[in-house]
Amino acid sequence: MYDSYTREEVEAAFRIYLLLQKKGELRRRDFMDLFEKYSSNPKVRDIFVSVFEPMAEAKVLESEDVLYLVPEPDSDYLSYNNEQLRELMRLDNNTELYCAYFVILCLLSEFFGADFLDEVLREYILVKDLERVVSASFESIEPHMDELEVDSGFNLRAAYEHWKSMEEYRELERMKASKTNRYSFILRVCSFLQSQGLVNLVQEREIYITRKTELIVRNFYAGKETKEKLLKLISGRL
Repeated sequence: MYDSYTREEVEAAFRIYLLLQKKGELRRRDFMDLFEKYSSNPKVRDIFVSVFEPMAEAKVLESEDVLYLVPEPDSDYLSYNNEQLRELMRLDNNTELYCAYFVILCLLSEFFGADFLDEVLREYILVKDLERVVSASFESIEPHMDELEVDSGFNLRAAYEHWKSMEEYRELERMKASKTNRYSFILRVCSFLQSQGLVNLVQEREIYITRKTELIVRNFYAGKETKEKLLKLISGRL
């Protein structure tokens, strides 16, 4: 797009990239000068689009006061692998990880709708209500699981069997004390999402999504084809 960049523009872009790679985000209040250079200088932004984003297999997402460095969905560079995710979510095997993925899909569908619309549909969801949503979604796709597994490469049946093996929500304090129930499983998943700045978990009862999550969904999962695949996976519509 541009024939040349000044030394100041290149240095600013590189400093921003280093901070984003280290922290995952850059806040206006902490780095006002760098934030303004990215927001107001198209050449600094172009360095990211043409150099840093392809190199890092990531995309910079901008909100009013924060820049986020988010891996592309198929990135091998900044993304976690299965082993790392199991460790971070304290899961024993990939079956539990597939179950966690399904919980996350159901969580997103509750905030953005089954079609993953641009607007957020609710302020928060209770953990106990999310448990019911996950159970209902698993039940709705059960007749079509074989086809969905082929289409998605996702071991849905094993995930569903693991979900059914865990105790349902009943009385909160007893649920939180146990490590082998659905409520505690959702808490583990949400604790990981909170550590990534994707949700806020309040008193282990209420789940709120963050601005970062909104930006990720709108930038990576808003395409028609992606929406259709996600809708199939959580509703069993074929």
